[in-house]
Amino acid sequence: MSSYFDRICSQEILLASWKKIKSNNVSPGIDRVSCQDFEQNLEDNLDSIRTDLISGSYSPLPVITFKRKRKKKGMRLIGIPAVRDRVVQQAILMVLTPRFERLFFPCCYAYRPGKSALHAVRQANKLIRKGNLWVLQMDIKDFFECLDHSLLLNFLDRVLKDQNTTRLISRMLKAKIFYQMGIFDHLTGTHQGSGISPLLSNIYLHPLDHIFWKLYKDKYLRYSDDITIFSSDEESLKKAAGIAEECLTQLKLELHPGKTSITHVSDGIVYLGYHLDCKGMGPSQKSIEALENRLMAFNTINRNDNISDKIKEAKSIIRGWLTYYSNYNFSNPPNIISLLSLFELFQECGKTRHAKQLLKLIDKTESQRHHELFIRAGDAYAAFGMKAQAIRQYAKSMELEPRSDTAKKRLKRMNQTDANVYQKISHIQLALQSSPGWREGYEELRDCYLELGLYGFAEKAHNKALEIDDDIEHLPEEKHNLPYSQEVFYSRFLNYKNVDMDYFLALFCGDHQHHGKQWVDEKGKWGFIRVDRPIKREIFIST
Repeated sequence: MSSYFDRICSQEILLASWKKIKSNNVSPGIDRVSCQDFEQNLEDNLDSIRTDLISGSYSPLPVITFKRKRKKKGMRLIGIPAVRDRVVQQAILMVLTPRFERLFFPCCYAYRPGKSALHAVRQANKLIRKGNLWVLQMDIKDFFECLDHSLLLNFLDRVLKDQNTTRLISRMLKAKIFYQMGIFDHLTGTHQGSGISPLLSNIYLHPLDHIFWKLYKDKYLRYSDDITIFSSDEESLKKAAGIAEECLTQLKLELHPGKTSITHVSDGIVYLGYHLDCKGMGPSQKSIEALENRLMAFNTINRNDNISDKIKEAKSIIRGWLTYYSNYNFSNPPNIISLLSLFELFQECGKTRHAKQLLKLIDKTESQRHHELFIRAGDAYAAFGMKAQAIRQYAKSMELEPRSDTAKKRLKRMNQTDANVYQKISHIQLALQSSPGWREGYEELRDCYLELGLYGFAEKAHNKALEIDDDIEHLPEEKHNLPYSQEVFYSRFLNYKNVDMDYFLALFCGDHQHHGKQWVDEKGKWGFIRVDRPIKREIFIST
């Protein structure tokens, strides 16, 4: 059987490792070699790594290090290794993970295949339902920064019995760091951002897991450096806290004094972002506030912002929340970007009822003046057949960006689905209320009136189209040619000179004491009203 080191150095493992690194599209390290640069000469690069590993001359490059603010108080050092070193780290991870998975206990939930923070939360909720209402919560102080290299390497050597692999991991652990324009030795801890750091952290705390698994079995949960023990009585947890402190001392670690507590579940506990009590589990208030704060970044939208990119980013944030918490149960989305993103996510996963409820909030949500946002909102309404609301949104988009063809095409497509000319007139007028500069709207309105024979209204719409100077002056000539000149329009539709008025009166006189007067409105509706006096020649138009 080949050794772990032989498998790490194999071409097959190195190539598979590279593919994983490439899929993550990692940042370049201190040598400024990106994934794209590395791939241009992939075969030679992998051969070079393999040769260096086998000869023993492989040495990791310094790791770029910077500080990142934690979700809780304090800062954490994050490392960015070179791409070539990431390939080696991933190869180590691929080879050693199966070996240590056989060793780890079920109580370890972090950084393992098939386990996650959500599994730990569900187990905690299950324990509470079984009557384990006392909880000990502990956190290891600066765990990743204080991990002792000698203890870890000794443990690796006992398990693997492969000095070459242990030596390679030692070099990874002790790789120098580049921080604030200086090169420094790395004496304790693991480089957070390293591919093998999560595995090494679980290996380091395995002795702790071994002790508490024997004592508490599945009542003991560990997620990274977050330790939780459930019990039906308080005294046993006080004893457990003492055992944990003693065990961590042997590992050259210590508990965080401000994050160690014994609590009764009736008061509620927060565990890995969830609030748990005797009634069940749900997102904690801090988690909700954290999400709202992240989404508030979309409160301000600039004119040149790409709305598709913004919505994609917001969807990524909300999708992560929905995956972990399985619901979106806080107050209204803080802005229109968040609302439209959530709407699209609900549509994608088939939650049409939830999506439709969000439509009620569009007009209530403070909207940024960006024409693409109104188009997106119009599309949302159109998806549920709410034509009037969709038309208003498209019209607002045209008002902000008259040159954009997108909203015009949407409106034209909607008008083509109208059941009759009266409905079409109503929708065009609705759009013109929000976008009075829509010249094509007046042209379509004119054509509708001509179809109904309402030549007076057609004349008004025709003249209104001619009055819109902006499009007429700046668009190419062929874009604004109207179907009739003003002279032709009057001569064809508004010429009453050849009407024999005496003959007309003789035909339509009816009751000499009364007559009917027709009315027509701008939507094409018409009817008659009774007029209690004889019809007179003077009331007719004679031009």
